[in-house]
Amino acid sequence: MKSVIHPDFENIRAELVSLIKGDYTPLKTFCNKRNTVELISVAGRKMVLKKYKPNGWVTGLIYTLFRKSKARRAYEHAITLTSLGFDTPQPIAYFEDKRAGIFRQGYFVCDYADLPSVEQIFYSDKERLNKDEHLKMAHSLSRYTLSLHNAGVLPLDFNTGNILFSKAGDKYDFTLIDINRMKFGKIPGLKKAMISFFQLGTYPHDYLGLLEPYVWERQFNFEEALYEVLKLRRKQSRWRRFKGFFKPAKKSL
Repeated sequence: MKSVIHPDFENIRAELVSLIKGDYTPLKTFCNKRNTVELISVAGRKMVLKKYKPNGWVTGLIYTLFRKSKARRAYEHAITLTSLGFDTPQPIAYFEDKRAGIFRQGYFVCDYADLPSVEQIFYSDKERLNKDEHLKMAHSLSRYTLSLHNAGVLPLDFNTGNILFSKAGDKYDFTLIDINRMKFGKIPGLKKAMISFFQLGTYPHDYLGLLEPYVWERQFNFEEALYEVLKLRRKQSRWRRFKGFFKPAKKSL
């Protein structure tokens, strides 16, 4: 078992390592599908434990020889984002379990950010924002995306469920989670930049507010930007219809 503990948490190394043995009781389970994400408490501090799906031998060999594990990337990306001035939960540790020298499963531990996601209010019927506030958040998201791109950060899981927010006065601040998939180094051009807006998964009518500040600052053509986003949505729609042909029909009662 490979264990990497952030220097600030070396004093609780034993408690963190014991998590991999299952020596804990989750306070809450956020997700239990492909991966498992749980709220836990270690030394009186709330943390999030993400257990990635175990890999088969072929995939495990790829991670052993050619690619960093998702857990390691989540940890290292958090450190990089923080160094660039972006908010993400404090990375605490990552672990890599190997069998016969082949990577099997990864675990990532970070601080718990007790914040709502953009998804919770952007589309909520119960907490729906008024028109002016909805537009204000859209503009804030646009500028946040611009700041990421200008810093050479291109998130690849950039949906509203992975963007947490807080608000002080009229200012929205954002915190990025689920960060194992992203690229660093280059400011994206128009086509790659629009992937971020497509991934936000917003309603089509939100693109006016989302794109306007971004394309204005980067001096892009608005129609070209909108076309790229809608083209991606159309491609996604076609793929979903294609996959639907292979799903078994539901039996009627």
